[in-house]
Amino acid sequence: MKGQISFVEYLAALTIFIVSVLYIAIQLTGFVPQYLNAVNNEKIRIDTYQISELLVNDPGNPMNWYSSSPIYRMGLSNESVNVTNYLSLQKIKAFNNYCNAPGGYSNIKKNISSTQDFSILLFNRTGNSGAILIKCEPPVVYSSLLNIAIRRIVAIDSKDIGELIVQSG
Repeated sequence: MKGQISFVEYLAALTIFIVSVLYIAIQLTGFVPQYLNAVNNEKIRIDTYQISELLVNDPGNPMNWYSSSPIYRMGLSNESVNVTNYLSLQKIKAFNNYCNAPGGYSNIKKNISSTQDFSILLFNRTGNSGAILIKCEPPVVYSSLLNIAIRRIVAIDSKDIGELIVQSG
């Protein structure tokens, strides 16, 4: 009886195979939700960084969006100087006023093309230290377990240094 196995040996081999497949399946089902959560967190982090990059290094479309209509994209960069992280005080004031106007936050969210709720704070860190230059938050703040914050140091054309904080979650 060479090459033949008994029913007991067959049953033992089948049981070992089924247990192995079940173990691998259970391990994978425990790993996939963690992986999807990490992917979602990274997507929120990328969106938050993209908002900060758009505000800091883009003059907007049109460049003088604060005095023209329609506004396609808002940016705070000073268009007269090609310097990274150099913001226009005029655009900062216009952005803050626009955000705090009725419906302003939702229009900004649409102009920035963001699907996530975010808040934007700009503090003056020199001249009038700690003064809030921009405070733009959603009308209804939802609590989230995940809070991503991007902090950027910026120069303002009023010879001040500021800190821009963009938070999403």
